[in-house]
This record gives sequence, C-alpha cells and structure tokens, in this order.
Amino acid sequence: MSSSMMFPNSVFMPGDPEGKTMDAAVDYAKSAEVSDFLQHYLKKVILEKPDDPIAFLLEQIESDPWVAPKPEEKKE
Repeated sequence: MSSSMMFPNSVFMPGDPEGKTMDAAVDYAKSAEVSDFLQHYLKKVILEKPDDPIAFLLEQIESDPWVAPKPEEKKE
C-alpha cells in the first residue's frame, strides 16, 4: 500500500479548506515512518484474519515490535 493511499492528500480537515494541516500531517507521518509501521501490522492482520484484530495487533506489537529499517536498508 503506498503512502499516498494511506495518507491521501485529497482529504481535508475541517476548518482547513486549503489542506495545509493535512499536508503537514502527511509529511509528519512519512518522516516518522508511521505508514511503514501501519503497513507492517496491517499486512499481518490481513494474512492471519484473526477473530479479534485489536487483540491480535496488541499482541503482535508487544511480541514482535516493528523496527524501522536503517537508512541504508530502505528501498528507494
């Protein structure tokens, strides 16, 4: 899932018709690697299809914490 799908620029926050707040949120999410984190765990949920996805996610985050790849390991 691309970060543009996870954080679409076409969605505006109330009171921000020019989308400046959303742009800032998207920039932050990308720089903090939030989309990579979410994608990692969302993939696990989709593959496992647990009966209780929230409990599953909490267990996964605790037992298998996501670690951001080092800059030299990232795909460009």
